Amino acid sequence: MRAGTARRHGGLTLVELLIVVVMIGLIGALALVAVTSGHEALGRADDDSRGQQDLRVVTERLSRDIRAARGVEAGSDEDTLRIWIDRDANYKRSGDELITWQLSPNPDDPKHFNVVRSDAAGSGYTVGEALVSGIAFGYDALPNITESRVVTVTMTYDAIVAAYLQQKQTTYRIRMRNVA
Repeated sequence: MRAGTARRHGGLTLVELLIVVVMIGLIGALALVAVTSGHEALGRADDDSRGQQDLRVVTERLSRDIRAARGVEAGSDEDTLRIWIDRDANYKRSGDELITWQLSPNPDDPKHFNVVRSDAAGSGYTVGEALVSGIAFGYDALPNITESRVVTVTMTYDAIVAAYLQQKQTTYRIRMRNVA
């Protein structure tokens, strides 16, 4: 009887060992799922945050220019906005008062564009980098006014195209305050 008792307390059986291995495997699988879903959520939040931040910078600068503009210039179309900002208030157009907004190809990412603001002298700079995938400008006249007084801007953006979130689109209308 003593020999049988000593044998039962001496170690683990194969069945007990297999149960422990299966339990450790289940715990590992649950931990992997939790880490993967946490990484996915973090990527989604980062994607949305980066897109919103770039859009905010472009929107603020573009809105400020449109509100200060005296008019939309010839050559403006759906892809390009050309406006006259009369900086010296002399009601005469000069080269440095003509501002152009348009998309420029991003060399690092063919699916995204840089939003570029430039003047007639050719000096320009990138306002939004690599997150805007489309922009469209529309020009509306207010009732009983023949000139364009309102600019409608539609931007499509996404930080990482098709990675976490789908592309988003925002549209807003800005009225020019200083129309000549």
